[in-house]
Amino acid sequence: MKVVLFYGPGESQKRAEAMHLKEQFKAECVSIVDLKNSNVVNLADLIAQTSLFETDPKLIVVENVPENFDLEKININTSEGTLLLLGQNLKDNSALVTKTHSLQGLIKRFEGEKELQAFAYLDCLLEGQQNAFVELAKLLSEYDGVYLISMIYYLLRRNLLPLPSSNFLRQKITRQKQALTEGDWLKLYQLTLEAEYKIKSGQFPDNPALFTLTEAFLQLTKR
Repeated sequence: MKVVLFYGPGESQKRAEAMHLKEQFKAECVSIVDLKNSNVVNLADLIAQTSLFETDPKLIVVENVPENFDLEKININTSEGTLLLLGQNLKDNSALVTKTHSLQGLIKRFEGEKELQAFAYLDCLLEGQQNAFVELAKLLSEYDGVYLISMIYYLLRRNLLPLPSSNFLRQKITRQKQALTEGDWLKLYQLTLEAEYKIKSGQFPDNPALFTLTEAFLQLTKR
């Protein structure tokens, strides 16, 4: 199996990337194991499971991976597909990070500081505030377009996730959800997909692509 490791304090961006990866697999081919409620033996059994009728690639998502998680205890060579490990308080030189490197796996560390800086921009997008352009300019001076697109995806998918425990955040997210119709959400998602394609294919530089996307958002949200 291909090993993918996402870790770091940047929870929202990490979740957005994980959801983006899940969407590349059929729903019936995605399994989730939470190591807070399960153990490595159950995970190893799941990886070893094969089906004569299994033709599509599968994804196994492992939540709450601890720093002492030992990839040697599971035989990832017994199955095809992708193993996504989601950790938080991992050190960059931990055995898990080192082992994933040796397996030529994909490793991404997500910083919480980036998320805090992006939230002002994201709120402006959904609340129809012209200050979104000012916040976008600040972010583009430090971060690239691919990162900002990933945060916009998180913003759009957030309406599918359970509401957070914080009363303030629950009220804000509920208000933002109710301000848009289902058709609006689909339109914004389509616009974001198009902007992502233009950036990654080199059709447009980051700045004009994101400023155009921001204008499109505000046309729907400033009511």
